[in-house]
Amino acid sequence: MNDLNDIERKARMLMTAHGVGSLDFAFDRGTRRIAALHMAKYNSATGPVNLAKKITFSRKWALVLPEQDVWEVMIHEIAHALTCNARTPHGPEFAAVVRRLGGKATKRCFSPSVNIDGTPRKVVA
Repeated sequence: MNDLNDIERKARMLMTAHGVGSLDFAFDRGTRRIAALHMAKYNSATGPVNLAKKITFSRKWALVLPEQDVWEVMIHEIAHALTCNARTPHGPEFAAVVRRLGGKATKRCFSPSVNIDGTPRKVVA
């Protein structure tokens, strides 16, 4: 089982290293999704603008995911923060940022290797 304090410390270090250290980070009670980027919308003279505010990570998922999966998800959310005004949330610009940050931009969303109860996930061929 992972240590939440260690995950939070490393997540904040990763966020800072990639230029989004000013964002808030918190654990939440999510079970259907692993993590999320929370944004605020503002209207500017040139049109609506999204502003990244906070990254949240499911406490339950954080406890059971293998460490590599935790960091892959964090890279995914940091990439959202860096591209929050892109035309498509999981488009080419987002994928390029994920790759630049060292993540795998092979899928739209992340598929964990375990279930939320920590048991191995069955792979359907």
